[in-house]
Amino acid sequence: MPATITVASADHADLDDVALLFDAYRRFYRQPSDIEGARRFLQARMDADESAILVARMPEHDGPVGFTQLYPFFSSVRMRGLWVLNDLF
Repeated sequence: MPATITVASADHADLDDVALLFDAYRRFYRQPSDIEGARRFLQARMDADESAILVARMPEHDGPVGFTQLYPFFSSVRMRGLWVLNDLF
């Protein structure tokens, strides 16, 4: 039977869990660990509504198993807003 993965928008209740994933993501790119900095960065994005953070969960795991962060930008040619997938872990 295939694993069930659910994806939902992250909110402030998810912040500590997502900060751990975000820190692991940054370490993958050879950045030093900074969980508190990751938490502050993500909280600032949430507070200012500057990004969309999605969290992936699996029932057999205690916390989230992945996340993605998208940032808004505008296309003059398309005359509309779009989202850029910047982080995927």
